[in-house]
Amino acid sequence: LTDGTLEAMGGAGDGVLTALHYADGLDNAKDKAFRTRYAVTYKMQPDVYAVQGYDAAQLLATGLGAVKGDLGKRADMIKAMENARIDSP
Repeated sequence: LTDGTLEAMGGAGDGVLTALHYADGLDNAKDKAFRTRYAVTYKMQPDVYAVQGYDAAQLLATGLGAVKGDLGKRADMIKAMENARIDSP
């Protein structure tokens, strides 16, 4: 249940508890910078799915960088992705 969905539900979502890997309005510099860049670029506020896509792109970039774009080196790409450390908002 994202914050945007909760708002759209009005009071119907009051008291519902869920777990996600991201929440709107985290109080840290990385999240604030991400939200600002996203809003300027896309003219809307990011949600959990925007952050999920951002994280996935970082993971893919790590894998592709490790094999210099050579998709024939699939095992090496996967290994690099398994060992990746990404900087997520």
